[in-house]
Amino acid sequence: MNASRKITMHRLPTLVAAVVLLNALLAACAIPPEELATAPHTMSGAMTSTATPVSDPNHDHPLAALDGMPAEVQAADARTQDAYRFAAANRAAAESVPCYCGCVGLGHVTSYDCYVAGETAAGALSFDLHAANCTVCVDITHDQMRLMDAGLPPETIRGYIDSHYAKFGPPTPMRDDSAGGR
Repeated sequence: MNASRKITMHRLPTLVAAVVLLNALLAACAIPPEELATAPHTMSGAMTSTATPVSDPNHDHPLAALDGMPAEVQAADARTQDAYRFAAANRAAAESVPCYCGCVGLGHVTSYDCYVAGETAAGALSFDLHAANCTVCVDITHDQMRLMDAGLPPETIRGYIDSHYAKFGPPTPMRDDSAGGR
């Protein structure tokens, strides 16, 4: 075996590991890039923003009722369900932190957009199903919930989210507070 082939064979496992790691980081949300431009990621739900949020003994903040959420959310794991319930019941809080999963390409501006696509004139929420397939979105929301339960102020929560999730991708741009939201 010649020297150059020996060096190449020696580096192959490292190269394969690097490619696998890079692929995992780029696919954090499990939405293939070709779907970003073509597949709808929203579904209307029956829940309205005027519905009374449900108190939860495990949290210092309300959670929206699960019934009325899209079937995909109702069929998801409990962490994902709670993240959707939190966003639907705590719009201002969810809008106060960015998302770092790479959903900027979907037009998302805050973490709230990973869960809620919009609101009708009658107050019904239209849910975005993006977060149902994205562990980064759900992890950000659960960290926010945990830090809120600990009584930390919004600035501290935002700093934590920024420092812990910047490695996953660029942040969503956030809304201009003077614009009044959506």
